[in-house]
Amino acid sequence: MEQEASWPTMGRIPVKSGKKFIFLKPEEIECIEAVRNYIRIQSGGELFLLRQSMAAIEEKLQNSRVIRINRSAMVNIDRIKELRYDDAYHYEVVMDCGKCWIWGRKFRHNLQRVLAS
Repeated sequence: MEQEASWPTMGRIPVKSGKKFIFLKPEEIECIEAVRNYIRIQSGGELFLLRQSMAAIEEKLQNSRVIRINRSAMVNIDRIKELRYDDAYHYEVVMDCGKCWIWGRKFRHNLQRVLAS
């Protein structure tokens, strides 16, 4: 399921699913993962592949609850199940869907949004 990204102004992300397009609202997104020149969006148990950069999707979702946590991942803060840390304050994000990521130091400024929510 691949699609060239061109964003409509309605604040939703068009993704191709078979022979149709689905328009995802930011709150429906569970997580986004970089895969080479593509991004993989997980929503409602489905995976959607778009030819888009992480920087471009991050800009599109900047006013939503989907935040960047490292070079390769963005998560919906409403879908975080646990936030674990060790004595050195290295954070691990555990999602409702079971996926886990390490929170990168470069993106630690976004941590306050999670802790304040």
